[in-house]
Amino acid sequence: MREIYQRLYMKIILSGILLVLVTLTGLQGQVPARHSHNDYEQPFPFYTAYRYQFESIEEDIFLINGRLLVAHTEKELEPERTLGKLYLHPVDSILKKNNGLIYPGQNQKLQLLIDCKTEAYSTLKALIDLLKKYPAITSNANIKLVITGNRPIEEDYSKYPSYIFFDGRPDEHYSKAALRKIAIISVDFSQYSQWNGYSILTPQEQKKLQQVVAEAGRLNKPFRFWGCPDTVVAWEEFIKMGIAFINTDHIEQLSDFLKEKTLKTAQFQQQLPTAQAVK
Repeated sequence: MREIYQRLYMKIILSGILLVLVTLTGLQGQVPARHSHNDYEQPFPFYTAYRYQFESIEEDIFLINGRLLVAHTEKELEPERTLGKLYLHPVDSILKKNNGLIYPGQNQKLQLLIDCKTEAYSTLKALIDLLKKYPAITSNANIKLVITGNRPIEEDYSKYPSYIFFDGRPDEHYSKAALRKIAIISVDFSQYSQWNGYSILTPQEQKKLQQVVAEAGRLNKPFRFWGCPDTVVAWEEFIKMGIAFINTDHIEQLSDFLKEKTLKTAQFQQQLPTAQAVK
């Protein structure tokens, strides 16, 4: 009888260990997508992020004399740095070369987050007129064009073409029609925390940040912070929070970090005891 109790006790202990390991694996396995913040400031706009197979790329646009120019501020505008030249033409060429795929032999999606720096309605009209030249982009299910920055009022979202989506905010209330046009929820990190990404994140700040991420989850939308710490420590915290897109200016470093994390997760899973071993 004593031996039976000992075996039963061991099963309970091992089952508990297995449950903890499976839970940890689940947390480690939530590898987020990568967002190239202000991508046009990279030495090679678009192509660096493309080389590392980023899932999202950001372009800030200004409508100047009927042309859409890419820059962070008006002082940095240059006539030859157009949205078409830096982004739309390269994407269009790649899609045609790869028979509609972003990456050869892969069905990976790509989000182009287009930040309108000038008045929303006129800038969007110019963007839609420009996109008429790129049907390979607008008709491709793997390409998502998401408008952020200056946006029209939500009542007008449904008036835009099916290929145009919008970036939402966690503190705004959307109708069902508007919510269908929202692709992602984003917010300025500094509204919730002044954490620098190096020190220890306090439980209070962690809770506050987790709550805003959870709000996007209730809307069934992916979430992104902008203006956030861009360090390994911060990336670790963001993964724990379940953030869908990590915002970065460090394309290669983030890619290496996530690649190593994915490898470690796979190795960890291989070491898990099987259900049969617990019996």
